[in-house]
Amino acid sequence: AFSEGGKSYSLDPTNKWYSPSWKEVPQFTHPHFQDTATPQGMEWEDDVNLPGASVKWLSDHGEDGFRAKLYYVPPGWQYTGKAKTTYFGKAQQFYYVLFGDLTVLSQESPNGPVKNTTVQKDFFINRPPKSIWTWGEGKLSSKGAMWLEVTYAQGARVGNGPIEKPIILPSK
Repeated sequence: AFSEGGKSYSLDPTNKWYSPSWKEVPQFTHPHFQDTATPQGMEWEDDVNLPGASVKWLSDHGEDGFRAKLYYVPPGWQYTGKAKTTYFGKAQQFYYVLFGDLTVLSQESPNGPVKNTTVQKDFFINRPPKSIWTWGEGKLSSKGAMWLEVTYAQGARVGNGPIEKPIILPSK
């Protein structure tokens, strides 16, 4: 049995979820297994928007309003890109730290004070629309870190796409 579009289906005619409408499912997929205890053994791409970080794309359905990425940064990681303070007008993001530590910067308003927060394993960050986010200077991870980033176009459900581009505030 599997779920698609809010309905349960089974390919087995003896199963209670069997329906001949399973043939209408637009796309099937299969599970992917990763050993996250050894990030050095996983296949990664260099992330062009977050220098020094590696990214694993889990789902990229930006037009439908959903994107999920796994990030990894090594111990001692420093952000080396141009400092970009960003927010989304409607999009919602969630971050979940799988291991390590990561220092992130946030503000309550564009002119407000910058708050440094160090997050660790099992830390969850809810980044609602209009929440301000930036990467700081210096070492932002002592142990290295791996985190899941999920972006929804609006609210917290698929289908509200497309995902907007982040709004970049002027540097201070």
